Amino acid sequence: MSNEPVAWMYDFLNPDNREEVIRNWITQTYADITREKGFNVRPLYTHPAPQRKPLTDEEIWKIYDETPETNGKPFILNVIRVAISRATGQGGAA
Repeated sequence: MSNEPVAWMYDFLNPDNREEVIRNWITQTYADITREKGFNVRPLYTHPAPQRKPLTDEEIWKIYDETPETNGKPFILNVIRVAISRATGQGGAA
């Protein structure tokens, strides 16, 4: 991960009405801020996406043991749905 900003957010005066401030404008070049006489400059950084880990066999069997058949769907399809939801951070309980 780089410590360099990927973009900047800044404010500047509206060229058509110098009493109006245009807020939270985003640019990827610092030259734009200079050209617009920007102020209140805030750098924007990225961060790595959280790494998803596959479910272990033990976790899958635990889900299997905890998952009831619901809504008339076949039992195994409901187990797969719950396992996928948990693995992707979309859901918790069965």
